[in-house]
Amino acid sequence: LEYSPDGKYLIDATNKGLVRILDPLTMKEVQSPCKISENNLCAITMLTVANDSQHFATMDVKNCVCLFKRDHKYGDVKEEIEWVFNGKIKSHEIEITSIAFGESLDEKEETLIQLFSIGKDRMLVVYN
Repeated sequence: LEYSPDGKYLIDATNKGLVRILDPLTMKEVQSPCKISENNLCAITMLTVANDSQHFATMDVKNCVCLFKRDHKYGDVKEEIEWVFNGKIKSHEIEITSIAFGESLDEKEETLIQLFSIGKDRMLVVYN
């Protein structure tokens, strides 16, 4: 369970692979739940939200990391902006210990959001 830094969302990850996006004042869902797996049987073990409140990531018991972002549904600018699944990767062979977002500057001095994971395999993975 995590708040977005801007306070607009309360994000709840379940042990059945669903992520619910809630209004923190009413506790009502603001959109349909996000899935990390088609069969919804993969327990989410950690959720983290980026400082820009535009990205969140999950890690699960199958050693996968998923990224979600605020964007137009289906990439269609005619659709409203909501939380959409951006990608999933299995980058660790054994248990993931933690995930975190970080920030750096690109060559144009603009903020670049990066996602990191570290596992019991002693590997630190950076996702750009």
